[in-house]
Formats: sequence, structure tokens, C-alpha cells
Amino acid sequence: MTLKVLGRSVPLLIQGISTEASLHSGRNLQILTGQIFLSSPPEQAAALAELSAVSPQAPIHGSIDGADANFEMRSSSYRQGSTSVSLVLAEADNLKCELLTIDDLDLSPYFFEETLQNGGITLTCKVTTSAAVDGRLQALLISPDDGGYHQVIRHGIQDTPRRMRFGTCQWSSTDAEIKQHLILVEDAAELHLDINPFAEFGNLYRSGALSMEFVEALVAEMVGAGVLSEEMLTRARATAEANLPRRLRSLSRVEDIDNS
Repeated sequence: MTLKVLGRSVPLLIQGISTEASLHSGRNLQILTGQIFLSSPPEQAAALAELSAVSPQAPIHGSIDGADANFEMRSSSYRQGSTSVSLVLAEADNLKCELLTIDDLDLSPYFFEETLQNGGITLTCKVTTSAAVDGRLQALLISPDDGGYHQVIRHGIQDTPRRMRFGTCQWSSTDAEIKQHLILVEDAAELHLDINPFAEFGNLYRSGALSMEFVEALVAEMVGAGVLSEEMLTRARATAEANLPRRLRSLSRVEDIDNS
């Protein structure tokens, strides 16, 4: 095996191999323990500095039996007077989502980020939609079915659905397109929270929007008739419920999701 260090391929002497199940994809990822050997102490210092910058967003590149592979750094060390560097590397998971399916709705993210939180995943993505797809997405956002949870597949990462629901979502539009900034949280992540801020915020958000619509509808009835009756009150409540999706939609709009 070789690693790309200091602009060249450096052989890695593997001293141990184990596996670890990924919480993102479910794949068994390799954990490698080994050493690389460099020509001088200055080169060793330069290699350590380069390796210290390795992150999930900027993994170290390598090759195993001729196949390209990326790794994240678990640890690195060296011994004084030696030019070798001891490494523990973890195979990097593929977190590139090619297609996002929420129930039966397919979306193609132009931005996607996935993190682990309390034993579950939280994903943030941005998509561009047509008006028709936007309508289907809005129906999912306000759906009360299954407590607001949906079956989500991140194609390219894992084909197994995850049970997730929406966090705070925003949108923006121009004459040419509608852009959505979506946050989805897995139920496993919420189960480990002492307080569920997503449910609390969502309930307050809906209650506030419903109150606004109810008051406007009620005032319109009172102005129109001059008298408030039970029948008018019932009609006002029905109007508020009917207009709730539109009000919720307006509250989540921003000028441009890419600049907010």
C-alpha cells in the first residue's frame, strides 16, 4: 500500500488491520496501523505537518493493490532520532449523495453535508426544484403522518432507508428557479436528546402561523358581518386551517438560501 505524502507515493508498512462499521453507510471500513519511512528528519517534520491537516473534508489519498482509496487520520507519532512515522488510518467513508429520496420524492442535491449526532445522522442539503416538485415537497414538510417522519434514502451512501424528519428548512426563489435548504434529522439522533428541540420548535412554529391566520380570518368575518356568531367562528377556523400551508411557507422564505 502507498500513501500520497509530500507530493509523492510513499510505501506504508502495514502492521495491523481491523474493521469498524460505519455509522453513516453501514459499510465495514478498514482501520490500518503502520509506518512510513522518510529520508531525513526535516522530511519527517514536513510529513507530520501535512498529515496533521488531514480531515474528513480533506482526506489523505492512497492506493491499495492499485485501487485508489482515501483515509482519515486517527493518530500519528514518531520516535526521536528516527525518520519513520507511525500512523493509525481509518478508511474514509463515501459521503457523496448522488440522489436523495424522501418517501417517493427524488431530489438531486447540489450541496450535501452529513454529520453524526448522538448516534444518528443529521443531513443538510440544497436542491433546486420545479414548481410541481416544490408542491410535493411542501406536502411532505407539513405532513403529520408517522409523527412527521419519512423514509430517506441517500443514494451513493447507503441504500437502506433511514427514518428521518425535517428540521428547520428555508427556501428562496427567482423567476427561473426555486431553491430549497433542507435539514433532516434521524430518529436515532433525537432519541438521545434530553429535550427534542426540533419537535418543540416545529410545534411553536405551526401554532404561531395558525394563530396569525385565525386572527386575520376572524377579523375579516367581523368586519364583513358586524356580528360574531358560532357559525362565523367555525368558518374562520376552517379558513385558518386551509391557509396554514401558505403561511408556513412564507415564514421560511429567505432572499437567497446560498447567501443566508
